[in-house]
Amino acid sequence: MLISAVHHNLNSYFFPIQSNHTKLFFTMIYLLFGFYILIALLLLKEWIVFFDTDKEMSAQMRFFSQIILILATILWPFIVPFAYRELLKFHQKHREVIRLLINLPDLQVINTERLLKQTNPTPNLSRE
Repeated sequence: MLISAVHHNLNSYFFPIQSNHTKLFFTMIYLLFGFYILIALLLLKEWIVFFDTDKEMSAQMRFFSQIILILATILWPFIVPFAYRELLKFHQKHREVIRLLINLPDLQVINTERLLKQTNPTPNLSRE
């Protein structure tokens, strides 16, 4: 009986109007708000890791970055689509270079000095 009374009080608190449609509406609003908070926290975590890896940032730049992180976290529904659009533009502009880099996964740095010495040995100019 006590649980039923608590459930009724909570139900009337979260759903002031007892219509089934309004309950569904408020449930959807709560779910959307929860989704918004979840994505905001995940993005904030990733962005903090990204900014923490930059060790060359001054204290003033770090302060401004924190302000930008807070604003971007709050406004992520607007920031993320624009960032994705910019990423697509970059990909379209540099499509050939990206494709080349993807197709060369085992790329190694070539020591050109060693290759030049092998192909063009330096002449011995000393007189013997």
